[in-house]
Amino acid sequence: MKKKFTALLLVLCLFGVTESQVLAGPSAGGKCVTVGKFATVNATTLVCTKIGSAKVWVALDKSAFAAPTVVSVAIAPSSTLTYYLQGQTIYVIVQFSSPVFVTGVPQIFLDSANIGRMSYIAGSGTSALLFAY
Repeated sequence: MKKKFTALLLVLCLFGVTESQVLAGPSAGGKCVTVGKFATVNATTLVCTKIGSAKVWVALDKSAFAAPTVVSVAIAPSSTLTYYLQGQTIYVIVQFSSPVFVTGVPQIFLDSANIGRMSYIAGSGTSALLFAY
């Protein structure tokens, strides 16, 4: 039982859950009876979880489940050019709030008719994606 509890505690800590949050007990939203039940205490979301034969409340770190958001979009490298000539490649970096993982073939559409498209070049697994046109 102690090994299972220690292993689960280690996994929870990897997700930003502290030992005190795991052991919060009944004072953190009533008695934990139904596994999978959610409760909110002081703006903290808790979930009833079974560890061995014990049922305990575990605090969820909402930021660990939040979708990345676009922080900025910039032409790379930073340039004072106000125009580009035919045949020149334009690079754009899209910066996200956390790492993103690319699947499929992402593109940036440059106009509403979907004629001009920037192609994905690199950046999967990082917080910045590079596109080229």
